[in-house]
Amino acid sequence: MSVISTVNKFFPPPTYLTLPSVGVDISDTSLKYVFFERDHGGDHDLNLTKWGDIEIPEGTLTRGNVHDGPKLVDALAQVKKETNITNVRVSLPEERAYLFETEIKKGTPFKEIRGLLEFRLEENVPLSPRDAFFDYEIIDSPLKADTLLVSVTVYSRDTIMGYYEACRGAGLTPMSFEVEAQAIARASLPT
Repeated sequence: MSVISTVNKFFPPPTYLTLPSVGVDISDTSLKYVFFERDHGGDHDLNLTKWGDIEIPEGTLTRGNVHDGPKLVDALAQVKKETNITNVRVSLPEERAYLFETEIKKGTPFKEIRGLLEFRLEENVPLSPRDAFFDYEIIDSPLKADTLLVSVTVYSRDTIMGYYEACRGAGLTPMSFEVEAQAIARASLPT
């Protein structure tokens, strides 16, 4: 056990500093949510304490696009009511996501990577950089010593804003938006 985890076990940080958040998965027909609480005294780090499945009325979402914002707001407000937590991490449908991999030269300054990837957006997705939100993850590539592999995820600005506005309308603060497959991989694979 590391020194930090030992200190955290005996002196856990206050809840407001840990920013507890509900994991929300939104599809065309339902909204699923889970919440884990830290177990500070036992052998397990996390305990599943709240979960649920809320039906989304037909026509609210179609292939990942928000068509009826107020109905999605109602579903998200129900999550807030049942969990009493205002922070959410939202897993979005893959239908509207663009994913691609590219390489960058090892040693590229961190502050230049985003700009470099912005130029590569036009080559890989049918959206202009001003109409898109994107994020990336650097994957260490053992095959090439001089380059790094970068996984890029892109969503249309309109798509993200539809979900963002629905969250805010329900009184929720979105902490992150991510693709379903990436959320599953992150949650199920060891660190």
